[in-house]
Amino acid sequence: MDKVFRLGRTVSHFKTAQLGAKFQYRLVKFCYDKHIFPPPIKKSPKVNFLQFLPSNCSSSVYKTGKFSFLNKEKKFSSTVDWNFNEFGQLWNIRLNSLEYLSHLDTSVDDGLYLIRDFIKEIKKNRTRYDSHCASLRIINIIKFCSRHSIDLPEINAFVFSQALYVRKNSEIHLRNNHLLENGFALLFASHFFEHEKLFHFSSKILLNSLEKQILPDGAHFELCPMYHLWTTNRLLECLQILKKSSFNVKPVLDIVEEKVSVMLGWIKHMQFGNGSLPAVNDSCEGYGPGINAILKIANDIGVKASGHALKESGFRKFRNRNFEMLVDVNGLTPPEAPGHSHADTFHFILHVFGDPFIIDTGVSTYEPSKLRIHERSTLAHNTVVVNEQNQSEIYGSFRAGRRAKVNLIKQTPNELEASHNGYQHIGVRHTRKILFEQDRIVITDKITGKLPSKCSAYLHIDKKNRLIKKDDSLFSKFVKIEFRNSSAIEIKENYYAVAFGKQIPCYVVKIDFSGELVTTLSLIK
Repeated sequence: MDKVFRLGRTVSHFKTAQLGAKFQYRLVKFCYDKHIFPPPIKKSPKVNFLQFLPSNCSSSVYKTGKFSFLNKEKKFSSTVDWNFNEFGQLWNIRLNSLEYLSHLDTSVDDGLYLIRDFIKEIKKNRTRYDSHCASLRIINIIKFCSRHSIDLPEINAFVFSQALYVRKNSEIHLRNNHLLENGFALLFASHFFEHEKLFHFSSKILLNSLEKQILPDGAHFELCPMYHLWTTNRLLECLQILKKSSFNVKPVLDIVEEKVSVMLGWIKHMQFGNGSLPAVNDSCEGYGPGINAILKIANDIGVKASGHALKESGFRKFRNRNFEMLVDVNGLTPPEAPGHSHADTFHFILHVFGDPFIIDTGVSTYEPSKLRIHERSTLAHNTVVVNEQNQSEIYGSFRAGRRAKVNLIKQTPNELEASHNGYQHIGVRHTRKILFEQDRIVITDKITGKLPSKCSAYLHIDKKNRLIKKDDSLFSKFVKIEFRNSSAIEIKENYYAVAFGKQIPCYVVKIDFSGELVTTLSLIK
């Protein structure tokens, strides 16, 4: 019965149109899979090679018969097993998306061999009618063929057939980065095949989705820097296509230029002094294009970052000569697409003298597992856990039921105070106040309402910072951490994710308290 109620809490956040679109998507996919619908018409239209500035934004590599991506390598003994799933679904999606075709080191011979083998085995392939995977395939094949001026009827017919399927069965029900990818793929295909109807359909998706998914401060609304970089790179590619288009592209061109500018601005605001982006929500290194590659492309095509301050995304940044601190004062959002969100309200990351000190634990897997649940949980973040429960009800790999909402109480250049209702179902409210000064940071956590049986604050600390515990304080090389009103302090070793499939050790500090905890981080003089 609990699962039924949880499902109800999950579905209650969806829009009615989403539920109908989800049913339609699955029905159409089923009908194509079972040959109830005939496959999209195969014809070989003329092609127009697209021109892009050379940039190695792909992190997927195929060389000497070996696939290397997401920190896993595989060399098939004979032919490629396109349904290979031993490394998980995400690795299989990357395999079937043909992302490695976009790597500049992929040779013409290797690329043609892989495309032809994929087409030959398509009837056995479980991803053939997955619209997200098909969209990625369309883009990567078009970029590869354009780069090497390849015009082969069997490849053109396959790509065009995939584009017609995506046009018929876009992922409207998800309303997230998948739907944007559908729109990007159709924009690529429309210009590669000079197909104006495909362009009009892609325009509808992009005009609608970009307005909804890109927040006024420039953040992609799923609030994952990893996907933000991916989307920014796609927009820069689309910009290069649109500027040379023979279609009437002005409405789309204008919004793409506007959105890519504010997205570049968000990247610069979120970026730490050492050049890194925070690994908040579902983010890690090595998934897609890097910051430097994106900033170089933007500069080369003359796109400048706009100067919007962090606001709607729910992140706040404090910075001085000693400390750099990012704070999350957002609840679990967006309501209609929470799959990549974590239960991490009031989580923060701290760099001291430009180096990571208090860190985000990142994400290493999307597979349904205890590890996936842990990496999305409240106790995997630098915030407060009440009664060993999550602030927001996360479950499965991408599901969320009950969600925390935030009330911003006070904000000044050096002070932030907010409360959230993630524990209202047990009669509790959590308020966090942060005072940011030149040589110290004071964090005050208050738990009000029905007295809970247990409150614990967590800090995850980079192991490069050696920790020593003395009474109610912790000491590292440069920082002293004091806890007032704590009942117990425990230091353990755990792991944090730096990339998919890659974890390294860190310290986890658990501080038990009741009612109120004051944490002071100060420089050791």
